[in-house]
Amino acid sequence: MGDNQERRATVRRVQLGDGDLPAFEVTSPCCGKPSLITAWMINAARANTAGRLLIECGRHTTDPLRPVRAAKDGCGRRYVVRVDQDVPVVEGPS
Repeated sequence: MGDNQERRATVRRVQLGDGDLPAFEVTSPCCGKPSLITAWMINAARANTAGRLLIECGRHTTDPLRPVRAAKDGCGRRYVVRVDQDVPVVEGPS
């Protein structure tokens, strides 16, 4: 796919085995790179940002301080994920 074409984002439920509620793996609508959204992140977003998360393509939740360029994964574009429902919804680039 060309750089300017949008991909269809996917959402997949993931059991982490930590006894907490399921996490969700979402793929970015721009490059299809995965990010993991854990239960505590969903709860925090629901309490503080009306259930909206701003995710940067290529920034993994396991290393939130590393710049996207250093990870060499993803394009760095931002997209919104709504977590105000049972299953997150990727809204697209911000």
